[in-house]
Amino acid sequence: MKYLTNKILFVFCFLLVAAVSFAASEAEYQKLAKSWTLNADGSQEFHYSMELTLFTHTAMNSTYGESFIVYNPAYQTLKINDSYTKQKNGNIVKTPDNAFVEVLPSAAANAPAYNGLKEMVVVHTGLELGATIYLDYTITTKAGYLPALDIYEPLKQTSPVKEYTLSVKLPESVELHSHFYQLYGKETVSTSGSQKTYTWTLRNVGAKSRLADAYHFDEPLFVANTYASTEAMAQTLSKQMDSSKSMQLLKTLAETITEKASTDAEKLKAIYGYIQNSYAHIPLDLNTCGYRIRPLEEVINSAYGTDAELMPIFQGLLKASGFKSDIYAAFTREDAKGMGLNHTFLFLTTENNGTNIILAPTETATRRAMALRQYCPALNLANGELAEPEVQSNRIAYNADITLEGETMTVRAKSTVANCFLDVNGNTTRKITAGDKEAKTSASETSATFNYTHELKASKAGDYLLLPLPDYPFSATHENWASGSERDILLSLFAANDETYSYRIHLGGKTLCTPATDLKISNSAGSVEISVQPESDGATVKRSLKLSKSQFTPKEYPDYVKLMQAWGDMNHTQLLVK
Repeated sequence: MKYLTNKILFVFCFLLVAAVSFAASEAEYQKLAKSWTLNADGSQEFHYSMELTLFTHTAMNSTYGESFIVYNPAYQTLKINDSYTKQKNGNIVKTPDNAFVEVLPSAAANAPAYNGLKEMVVVHTGLELGATIYLDYTITTKAGYLPALDIYEPLKQTSPVKEYTLSVKLPESVELHSHFYQLYGKETVSTSGSQKTYTWTLRNVGAKSRLADAYHFDEPLFVANTYASTEAMAQTLSKQMDSSKSMQLLKTLAETITEKASTDAEKLKAIYGYIQNSYAHIPLDLNTCGYRIRPLEEVINSAYGTDAELMPIFQGLLKASGFKSDIYAAFTREDAKGMGLNHTFLFLTTENNGTNIILAPTETATRRAMALRQYCPALNLANGELAEPEVQSNRIAYNADITLEGETMTVRAKSTVANCFLDVNGNTTRKITAGDKEAKTSASETSATFNYTHELKASKAGDYLLLPLPDYPFSATHENWASGSERDILLSLFAANDETYSYRIHLGGKTLCTPATDLKISNSAGSVEISVQPESDGATVKRSLKLSKSQFTPKEYPDYVKLMQAWGDMNHTQLLVK
């Protein structure tokens, strides 16, 4: 009995140790310090210092084996102040000279204008479990390269931080606009000579969540800038985007691009397609490029550009074709306190048939801009004014009459789809109408209605047939957010789903095997209603999802999951017949 008790105790201790080990972090920052200095002559300095202790082989061999520092040698100087590893026994291993490797940042590989950028790869040596990496460097920037101090600093790292120090030093006459989102450290302000220094110290900052999230609205963040005003901030870019001197070129180019277009919608589609397909898109952000935008004609002649560089071409072509257009910088938080241009997302607006349209140089960027506008303010680069968020409807109302003949389902559908799901290129419309060349479409300011016919194939399951109930790829049925029963960060959706599907199915003599269903679920996240009712020659099916809001806290998340599991259940998205 004593042996059995000891054995049970051993197993319990083993499982406890395993659980603790599994929950432990791969590494921990003992200290992390970042400081920004704006000098009176306009030059800047960024100082970085870290002490990182490694706990796992993953941290040692992949996650933290290297550090990456991007800078522009034409305007910036990188100085490695110190780099070494302190092993567990106290032995110091200095980083050898051949462990500092300069390469071209991969994002600049296809852009000769940015081939001067450098990425310093610091390969950390002497690593072992329990070792601590020390890295300290300074980037000094010449006066005139950067328009202002513009800081965007996520506070949570991939591993916890025991002590995190942030500091900003600037001339006493310069005003600092700063803000902490979520976490806030103790602030101290000191003055020395003609400079003042703001310092914040945070302790025991947890690691960032590893869950997927499109917005990271509840991710702790520090932002600060020294722009004199939002107008001055906007002018930093708008002055470089002025296309007035190139209007003759743009007008000639626009005429060529739209020569086969007979309507405004076709012109808009042609211009958007030109921007998407005629340029190599360079994924360099404003901060990496020093907030500099190459001249419009240089970008056209080179056939490549960053999103910021393609914007004035895009806007200029629209204006040359008679469209009104404004360029905006979307912020990435629900208010713009302390935010500068660093980490903003550029897009433009235009109108077609009375509908306001958001566009960016790629479809992915356009969807990102539309998503941000649901929640975040945006800066109009023309006048420096802030535009409030614009919440769009994402309503789907779908009605279908379905006839089964053999294994073929003929679907006669009528649906109304909110404009936020549609795209200028018409790709979504083609998916909706399923290739029906005789489909009829009508549009309003907020939505479009489609009447069309298409065919679907039922699938065999032994002696049975499975009939899929058609919906759209942008339906919540196909969302993948509801994975797992728990979540440690806020979930923000594109919008609060409002979907209703009605189906009348004629089975052509076959028997419905799916049982009659009358499911109703209602909770804090919204409601789901699913009804399957047998009819004399088939069945009537109704599906409805209405979310109460578009954001769910970790506490509210289980209610959201419950709705989505019911909504996406295969027993509710297809019929079984024999």
